[in-house]
Parts: sequence; C-alpha cells; structure tokens
Amino acid sequence: EVLGHWQSIWKVYRTIRERLYREPPDLVILIDYPDFNLRVARIARRMGVPTIYYISPQVWAWRQGRIRTIARLIDKMLVIFPFEKRLYDAWGVNCELVGHPLLDDLRPLPARSLLRSQLGLDPGRPTVGLLPGSRRQEVCRLLPAMLGAMRRLKERLPELQLVLAVAPSLEPGVVESIISTSGISRGSGLEVIIIPGKSDEVISASDAVVVASGTATLQAAIHEIPMVIV
Repeated sequence: EVLGHWQSIWKVYRTIRERLYREPPDLVILIDYPDFNLRVARIARRMGVPTIYYISPQVWAWRQGRIRTIARLIDKMLVIFPFEKRLYDAWGVNCELVGHPLLDDLRPLPARSLLRSQLGLDPGRPTVGLLPGSRRQEVCRLLPAMLGAMRRLKERLPELQLVLAVAPSLEPGVVESIISTSGISRGSGLEVIIIPGKSDEVISASDAVVVASGTATLQAAIHEIPMVIV
C-alpha cells in the first residue's frame, strides 16, 4: 500500500529534511510510522535536535533489532502499553509509560437496546458488528470475506442483523461500493446498516463483532464484546 503513495511520501520526507537543515527546531516529536520517522530521526540527530517518539513500533512482534536504532537515535520514548516500557527499560532506552489514548476517549454509552434503536437496528434481534479496517486496501480485501461469512451465518440465524462501522479515514462511498460490487448480499437477504464514524457505538450495540486486526480490537476488548479478529 505504501508503494502506491511513494511519490507523495518521498515529497513529504524531502520537505521535512530541508526544513530540519534550514531551520532546526528545538524539539522533534515523531508519532508512529517507524519506516518514515526513524529516517527523520537520523537527520534530527545529525542536526543535534532532541527527539521524542510517541506510539512505539511493534518491536516486540517483529524486527526487534530496531530497538538498537531507537536507542541510538531517540532521546525519549513515550509508550502506551506497560510491557513496552519493560522491554525498553531492559535495553536502557529512556522511556515513559503514558497509557493508551483510547482510554481518554471512554465515555458512558446508552444501554444496548437504546443504542440499537439509535443506530436504526431492531433492539430484539441478534446483532453482529463489522469493522473491516481504516485503510481502503484493507477494507477491499477483508470486507467481501466478512460478508461471505455473514451470509453463511444468516442461513443459520435468519433473524441476524448486521451493522458496519466506517472509519473516518475512508473516502465516502468506499464501503457501499464494495458491498454493491461484491454481489454477496444480493438475493441473500443480507442487509447491512452502515454507520460512519461511530465504532464505539457499533461495538457496544453488537452481541459480537468481526474486526480487522488493529485498534478496533482493543476497542472491542475495552467494551468487553466477543470478537473474531481478521
């Protein structure tokens, strides 16, 4: 997916590089996106500019050798999970646990039956929420498989209703287009209520969710909703 945007990414990198050389700031704060940001950190280190890195690369899962690069280039890591701090402490990296930002967004939601009514769902029917991801390519790959599984499930549970959370990062109409062109819902009685930008509400309104691996899995865990991770 990055390759399709390589030119625009390279342009942004060059702009940042030129700015760092021309007008070095007092501090650089890097957020996520390690393949890009660690390159920026190298320039900052060369220019003597201190760096803070927020949202750690998943070094515990793959390419753990990047910790050496981080220890060399980053002045302070701000991490969101306790196990990340233990890992970085073991490598001697200056690290502070700041907690996950999702916990800052927690707010009381209505009871499930009321929430379903507000979303246009039948409060009494079994409900599965679909969260196919936040990137177009990811949704194009995963949503047809999710819909195929739901069609088979509906054969066993005719009362099943589906609600789909659309991430704010997706262009309007992407999900509708995938549902229409997949043909999976045609003739199967498979109706999907599409809700933009309300993933917490969709998760809380559901008996279970089918979710793309990522931030939404943590949301489902916070709301204690059973999930199938794709």
